[in-house]
Amino acid sequence: PADLSLVDLIVPESVFSEEQLQGRVMIQDSMPPGVPSVVRIQSQGKTMWEQVFQADGKGERRFDFAFPVRELPIAAASDADKTLRTLSVQVAATGDQAALEKTRANNAREVAVHLLTKKRKLLVLDGRPRWETRYIHNHFDRDERWSASIVFDDLIEDAAEGAIQLNFPKTRDDLF
Repeated sequence: PADLSLVDLIVPESVFSEEQLQGRVMIQDSMPPGVPSVVRIQSQGKTMWEQVFQADGKGERRFDFAFPVRELPIAAASDADKTLRTLSVQVAATGDQAALEKTRANNAREVAVHLLTKKRKLLVLDGRPRWETRYIHNHFDRDERWSASIVFDDLIEDAAEGAIQLNFPKTRDDLF
């Protein structure tokens, strides 16, 4: 039977607030060829991305999308988690032939995305400066989404007074 259905939605669980949200919408198309259709992503009623296409009835189709995260609507004041955003993804036939679709129950899906506003932190502790340690540090230090620190053991007699002990986070909250 003629139908458009949303098969899969590939979206990251979290994204930094200054980046692009990128993903893929996969649909199953068994509509007659030439039926005008649309796939749309919305957040709180605001259309974030939309692609108009002609159904071809040839099975699975993929649509890659990207849009700036900063354009997502601000969380409602009543929301407990201010970093969580809900996206609604829909696919539908439009125009005069929209009634050909067998069921619309498989046309929509919601997904939650967390916005990351703080840098992720990385603490590298090592007994001596090795190229592997410096490579890891430099890799993360160059990425603006990360805050990387590196500490080498200074090999003093009293380990409690050593560089690693002094630089290690004092509380569990500081560690996380």
